This record gives sequence, C-alpha cells and structure tokens, in this order.
Amino acid sequence: MTRRYGDLIVVGLHHDNQPRCFIWRGITYHVLVILAMWHLQDRWWNSAMCGQSATQETVEDPASDRHYYRLGCEPGLLCDLYFDSASDRWVLDRVYD
Repeated sequence: MTRRYGDLIVVGLHHDNQPRCFIWRGITYHVLVILAMWHLQDRWWNSAMCGQSATQETVEDPASDRHYYRLGCEPGLLCDLYFDSASDRWVLDRVYD
C-alpha cells in the first residue's frame, strides 16, 4: 500500500548529485540505499511552442522534467522522491507501508 504526498522537501546530496538525506515534516531521513532511479519528462512539447507563449487554454499542466529515486531510508522508510529540474524543486511523491 502507498500514499501520495507531493510535499516539498529539503534534500542533501552526495557529490554525484544523488540524495544522501532529506528533511520531511521536521524529521531528517538518511538514505541507506537507492533501490531504483528513473527519468520522466512530461509535456516537453509545451515548453517549446514554436516561439509562442502558452496560455491557460493551451496548457493543462506545466511541463516537468523529473528525476525519480526510490529510497530505503533510516528509520525504516521506503519512499519515492523526485527532483523536477523544470521547477528546481525536490518533492516527496510517495511513501510505502
């Protein structure tokens, strides 16, 4: 079972830009293992509209360029987080029971 959050988080990185730890709801979680990584680039066509500016009628959701990480963290948290380079934000996406 999982629960989706979509909460903004603060992430500490290793020298290779992979997550080392993060702070969520005032608690620091240390990454023990990166179980999976994947990249999702969504609505890339909206960011390059042939020189035209996007309007509310043409764009349902903003473009995203997300780098996902499935992490095993201390103390016993299994979660997915991502860095969206289009918005320059880290987000805790999902927590597994």
